[in-house]
Amino acid sequence: MQVDSNREIEQIIDQRIKASLDEGRPSRSQTVPIGNELKSLPVISLPVTFPIFNHNNHRLSAQIKDSDLHKKIFDNPYSDASQKLILELLSETEEFTKLKDELKNLGQRDPGLINRNGILVNGNTRCAALRLLNIEGVDNAKSIDVAVLPEGITEPDIADIEMELQMRKLTHQSYTFTNELLFMKSYKRSGKSDNELVSAMGWQKGKRGEA
Repeated sequence: MQVDSNREIEQIIDQRIKASLDEGRPSRSQTVPIGNELKSLPVISLPVTFPIFNHNNHRLSAQIKDSDLHKKIFDNPYSDASQKLILELLSETEEFTKLKDELKNLGQRDPGLINRNGILVNGNTRCAALRLLNIEGVDNAKSIDVAVLPEGITEPDIADIEMELQMRKLTHQSYTFTNELLFMKSYKRSGKSDNELVSAMGWQKGKRGEA
C-alpha cells in the first residue's frame, strides 16, 4: 500500500470514528498511556488490509539489520513490496503460529493501535496473522479492531506508548533479547533519561537491568 494521500486515510479513519459514536462518545474505547496520563481512545473496526505495517517496528529491528532488507524496506517503507517483506518477517517471528491459531479460534480480543495516518503503533504481528487468516478464508479475520491515537502525537509519545504496551509483556509475543536492546537504545535516543528507562521497564534492584 502506498501512502500517497495521508489526508484521504485520515478522512476514512475520522469517518469510522464518527460512525462509532454513541451519544457523542465512542461505543468502544481503549485506555492508553500518553504522556503522564491515561487517555481513552476510540476503537474502530477496519478492513484487515487497511492498516500499514510500521517499518520501525522494534520487534523486527534485529532481523532487518542483520539482513539485506534494511535498504529495501527503509528506502520506501510504504510500498507494496516493503509491506510484503514486513509481513513475511512478522510471520517468521517466534510464537507467530500460536498467535495465529489463537486468533482463528478465539478471535481478536485486544485492539491494535494506529495513528491518524493508519500506521500501526501496536498490533503489527496481530494484523499480519489476521491477514493470513483472511487469505485462508477465516470469517472472523476480515477486519481488525484498532484504537486510534489523537492528532499531534510525537515520536517520544510513541516510544513511551510502545514501551508500556510491549516491554511490560502486555502483548502476545515477547521481544528477543537483541530487539529488546535495540528498542532500549531507540527509547534513549528519543530523549529519555536513564531514570525514565528504568521506570518504564519496571526494573527493580536485583532483577535484570539492575539500576
